[in-house]
Amino acid sequence: MKLSFRTTIQGIELAVGDDPFPRLTPAPDTPQDKPRGCYVYAHVTEDGKYFYIGKGKDRRAWSEDRHPTWYRYVENHLNGKYRVVILQDNLSPAEVEDVEAEWIAQEGETLVNWVNAARKTDFKKLELFHKLRDANRALIAKAKALEKTDIEKSIACYREVIAAIEAYATLDYEDGIIGQLLREEREEHGLQGTAEAIDRLTMCLTKLGRYDDAAACAEEYYRRYAVDKTLASYERVMKRLERRKRAK
Repeated sequence: MKLSFRTTIQGIELAVGDDPFPRLTPAPDTPQDKPRGCYVYAHVTEDGKYFYIGKGKDRRAWSEDRHPTWYRYVENHLNGKYRVVILQDNLSPAEVEDVEAEWIAQEGETLVNWVNAARKTDFKKLELFHKLRDANRALIAKAKALEKTDIEKSIACYREVIAAIEAYATLDYEDGIIGQLLREEREEHGLQGTAEAIDRLTMCLTKLGRYDDAAACAEEYYRRYAVDKTLASYERVMKRLERRKRAK
C-alpha cells in the first residue's frame, strides 16, 4: 500500500492508499449569500484561482479586515476584483478548524495566508536573520549601559549597530507568493531597520552638543530605513533635533 503525507497548519497527516487525499471541492448544498453557523470560505480570482482560505461566522467572508499581504495582492494584482466562495458551512468549531486546514493544505502554493504550511520559507536564512538581529539588540543593551559612564563608547556602539543592520534587514528568506508580496512592499516603502539605535544615538550626540552630527546620522538612517519613519520614535528624534537646533 502507498503511504502518503501532507503538511497542514495543524501538523503532518499520514494516509495509506492510492488516493489518500481526494481533491476537495465546495459543498454543493452550501448557501453562498447567507452561510449557516461556522463556515470555511475562499477568496478566488476572476480566473478561478484560490488565493485566500479562511473560517468564520456571519459576514466574516466579506470583511476586508485583513493582513497587509492580502491587501497588497488584491489591490496590486487583482485590481480589487475577487469573489467569495463559501466552501462548507454549518460546521462545529472543531470541524471548521479541520476543514480549513485541509483546504489550506490543498491550495497552499497559491495562498496569501500568513499562516500556511506551504509557505516557501528559507529557514536557514530566517535563523540567520534572528541571529544577526539578536546580536544587534545585545549590542544596544551594552551601549545603553555605557551611556552614563562612557558616552563616547556608547556612541561608537550605536554606530556599530546601525552599520550592522543592513546584513539582516536585506535578507530575503521568503519565496513564493508571500516572498513576492514582501519584496514588492520593500521596493515601495523601503527597508525596516532597528529604530532604537538611531533614537539613542541622536540622544547621545545632542547631549554632547553635536547637533549637526546627530542630524546627519538621522538623515542617512531614515533615507536607508524609510519604514521606520512610521514609528513613534521617528517623531521623537525629529523633535529632539528641532529642539536642539533652536537652542543653538
